Amino acid sequence: MRKFNSLGILSFILLCCYQPAMAQRSAFLNFGNLIAAMPETKMADAELEAYRKQLVATGEKMMVEINEAYHTLLNDVQAGIIPPNQQQQRQEELQQQQQQQISNYEKEISQKVELKREELLKPIQERIENAVRDVAREKRVACVFDTSVFNAVLYADKSFDMEPLVRARLGLPGSGGNSLIDGTASIVFVNSTEILSRLPLIKQADSQLQTFQTQLQQKGESMAAELEQEYLSFLQRVERGELSSEQQYLEKAKIEAKQSRLGEFEQDRVKQIADKRTELLQPIYNQVNAAIAAAAKKTNIQMVFERSILLYFDESVDLSDLVGEQLGLPASRVGTFRGGASAYGAVNPTAILASMPDVEQADFQINVLVKELQKRGQDMVDQFQQDYRAVMQKVERGELSPAKQEEESARLDAKQSEIISFEQQMTNQLQDARNKLYEPIFKRVNEAVANVAKEQNLSMVFEMGALLYSDPALDISALVKRKLGI
Repeated sequence: MRKFNSLGILSFILLCCYQPAMAQRSAFLNFGNLIAAMPETKMADAELEAYRKQLVATGEKMMVEINEAYHTLLNDVQAGIIPPNQQQQRQEELQQQQQQQISNYEKEISQKVELKREELLKPIQERIENAVRDVAREKRVACVFDTSVFNAVLYADKSFDMEPLVRARLGLPGSGGNSLIDGTASIVFVNSTEILSRLPLIKQADSQLQTFQTQLQQKGESMAAELEQEYLSFLQRVERGELSSEQQYLEKAKIEAKQSRLGEFEQDRVKQIADKRTELLQPIYNQVNAAIAAAAKKTNIQMVFERSILLYFDESVDLSDLVGEQLGLPASRVGTFRGGASAYGAVNPTAILASMPDVEQADFQINVLVKELQKRGQDMVDQFQQDYRAVMQKVERGELSPAKQEEESARLDAKQSEIISFEQQMTNQLQDARNKLYEPIFKRVNEAVANVAKEQNLSMVFEMGALLYSDPALDISALVKRKLGI
């Protein structure tokens, strides 16, 4: 009987599971361009816009009902149904209720539109993803990267652009034939954040942006202070009985108009800051991108990635110093770069974490803490509502003088501030607890990924979710799990 070497069989099985030494063909495309080029996308956009208009129409109807409720209140005041000493209180209650109603519906619209967008785009995305997978397999491409993802692929040689082939598969214009080179891309990474932080121009731009933000903030604070002063004056005149119901309505409308202008200014301020940031920083970003492209071409590199998308990297494939050299920066890691990588892997960290008992235990502890904090917060809200109702009842019965009403109002405001402060503390406490529980787990996983990468002679490891397509042979998740004892 023939004898088999069991050790040899095991070695063969492990070799078949993962072969990092083999050359790995890479390609890229712009997924966003493909989505925009699909005829189905235009139809989906039209359907989404019709759905959004339908939701907005419902909101406009709600606004009409809100205005009717406000006018009803004013009529009740003029008819003497509501006593003058309760008028201001009832107006504020109605206004708060209406503002909350509007805010809730705006959030609801946003959520519904986003869900509808996902529903409409999902089949389109799946069709493109299937085409990418089929072309990649036909061309023996192990990995396809998406250049439409912000700050992921910083440079890519057009010879490795797979988009024309996918366009041809989908029947889209701009296919241009088979443009994909039959070769292996040499890939590297850079730390663009670190490069930017060393540029003197960035510090100058940051200083100018800070000055611009301060100027806008001061203007907004001045408008808010003026509005607050006008509102306090209005309340004092109401309390002294100097305004009729009609005059109160007109004055309130003026104040609300100013409040609306303040809100518009705040929205415009955000846009102005964003525009200013682009104006100051975009030329610097363009300069850095040009330096990355120049360094890549000089060293015969076909693709450059941002370091932040990597789960593991070897310093020998860090192009940052050569990019810095193009920008006139001194080297920070002399002699570490040794050329591009052709061997890399991918990991599914979500699946790995989901299979770890430590994560399950951490999730349980976080859930216990969340319930405890939510109960404390709800108790505070319940007590506030109870105190608020008690004060309102006293006001309606005429048991509180104007000075006492002011005192009770200040007390309620303080309690409301305590609730807001607690909510912030709760957020911070939960974040601290998550860091304490999960960081050691993440550290273990990262160490396992690094150890497997070194054992398999990989220069880079990508997160699976960051790739448009990856050959199953690139997946080292099973090896990482084994390293973790899972």
